[in-house]
Amino acid sequence: MSTMTQSDQLPLSHAPSQKLDAPVMHAQHALEQWCLAHQIDAVLITAQDAFLSEYTPLSANFRSALSGFSGSTGDGIFLTRELADKLSSRGRFQLFVDGRYHLQADQETQEAEVRVHKFGLATGLDDALFTWMRQSLPRGCKIAADLQRLSWNRWRSLQALAQENNFALVGDASGEIAAALPHVEGWRINRPIDILRDAYTGRSVEKNLLALRAAICKQLGHKNYIYATCMSDDAAWLLNARAYHLPQLSSVLAYTLITDSQCIVHLPAESETCVFPLTAEMQQIITVTRGPVRAALEALKTQSYSQSPTAASTLQTVCFSGRSMNAALPQLMCDTFKTLNIRDDVHALEEQRAAKTPEELNSIRRSFLRSSRAIARTLRHAKQCAHNNLPLTEQDLSDKIKGEYKAEGALELSFKTISGFAENGAVIHYSTPNKNKNARIGDLLLLDSGAYYEEGFATDCTRVVLFGRSADDAAKWQKEIYTLTLKSCLAGLRARFNLTTPCRDIDAIARAPIQSKGYDYAHGTGHGIGIHVHENGIRLSPASQYSFTENAVVSVEPGIYLAGQGGVRIENVAIIVPRGQSDSPRTDTHGFENVVFVGYDWDLIDLDLLDEDDKSDLAAYERKCQTLGTQVTDCPLLTSY
Repeated sequence: MSTMTQSDQLPLSHAPSQKLDAPVMHAQHALEQWCLAHQIDAVLITAQDAFLSEYTPLSANFRSALSGFSGSTGDGIFLTRELADKLSSRGRFQLFVDGRYHLQADQETQEAEVRVHKFGLATGLDDALFTWMRQSLPRGCKIAADLQRLSWNRWRSLQALAQENNFALVGDASGEIAAALPHVEGWRINRPIDILRDAYTGRSVEKNLLALRAAICKQLGHKNYIYATCMSDDAAWLLNARAYHLPQLSSVLAYTLITDSQCIVHLPAESETCVFPLTAEMQQIITVTRGPVRAALEALKTQSYSQSPTAASTLQTVCFSGRSMNAALPQLMCDTFKTLNIRDDVHALEEQRAAKTPEELNSIRRSFLRSSRAIARTLRHAKQCAHNNLPLTEQDLSDKIKGEYKAEGALELSFKTISGFAENGAVIHYSTPNKNKNARIGDLLLLDSGAYYEEGFATDCTRVVLFGRSADDAAKWQKEIYTLTLKSCLAGLRARFNLTTPCRDIDAIARAPIQSKGYDYAHGTGHGIGIHVHENGIRLSPASQYSFTENAVVSVEPGIYLAGQGGVRIENVAIIVPRGQSDSPRTDTHGFENVVFVGYDWDLIDLDLLDEDDKSDLAAYERKCQTLGTQVTDCPLLTSY
């Protein structure tokens, strides 16, 4: 496995390889040999690791190794040569990507090796992937999947699909598929785990465990359970700790196992050498195990038996959240404790993470203010380059924001910076800034970036500026898509709702100004933010199943993208807050408190497209930015509103 190195861009920045060391054809050949040896026809491949991480380093990313696609989201099916020929598919790897990655997938993959399947916003990844499997794969097809890199919910859906279509399904929980891909080196880290000050979060391990156990017991109706999570963000929240064990992630690579009286934190191979300086209080309530996962389960079993032999031999329930658990760990738990009683609907930890404490909210506000200053300085720099006829490349802008984050005290980026000029701004998750792509007068420059500070909460903001000397350098279409996107962002931020309102309703409100002019965007309007830049518990999208949670944090980020021309996305982040007394308490008890204060580019705003509410909101916002020193260009509304 690879060992993490550090760059000099930020104090804790990782510097993993951002290129695949081996050609795609070599990885495909290696997996073909494994399939032939085990009489497998196809293998489901995901981009995730055993912690279900979103930003898996390329050195540990099976999907990237087999396709060449480096986007954070998008999975696929690898076909043996015999099956590919039978299906008349030139590409061996069937890659499924949503609208954020259509252009990127085309750019990064080779048709001879990969067939790209594109689906839109209204279709989920599994809907697209499973529909293709149902329609394309022959009955009796033998399909394998790595259970460590597949969520429990997806595995259950795959089992149902296999039964429906008479597929033979093979679940690999022991790492055979990983061993068959020597080109995917893996990932090891030895960075120490740091315990946060209580003042940053208002939490302690003891408080978190008490609240979590109470919620689990209330849902199950008894105390004889083992609750587990494989997600690193969950471990970081529960332990009130940060470790920066993966690039663009502040959390801890660990599994967490909890009973009514015990808590085991397991550091697997990726992090087993990490120093974890437990306080005396923590040592009383936490046991740390290292190495193979079975070590944690055996330790838990031994402790349970010593405390209560009867309870240990008659365990009632293995429980977890099916959307934050890999499919391998429950199998190992059931094998160890000899129970078949599984509850995969216990989302208590996710719900408690989403509702931030007052201390967490203050930490988040401070972090976003620091990031707002860094972003505003970076955007003003870009505008000055245009005014002074100075060169600026995509890589220059990406480097500039890193430097400004560092000046604000950032420890790490919260995701790979998106710095896209002109037509590259239309690639929704464009994350490979080009050192040879120069800004030209009249180009739109899109910057989507974020950072972590000592509190360990992610920030995220997107802004677009005109690379021009004045508003006269902006084309009519540029002003239109910028102003419409701004109106949509304002509409979303103005929305009122109650805590039972479906999140998809606010997505519709934000999307309406853009749709009214015949545009739309192929992504959700917003995602939860916390320890990770994309956090479960809240999501604004047409397919969202969530309602609102008070004190959750969510982005509001509409956009318009014109392929070959340019794109605009405007992203603010807000806290769900109560709005006091209301004439209609059933519909508007809550709203948004914005925490991003980065001024807009008035060279791109068409005042004729703004209504009075827009103008009033913008004047107040720009006045606040002016007070904070985070304005980008002069706002013409300040004298009249």
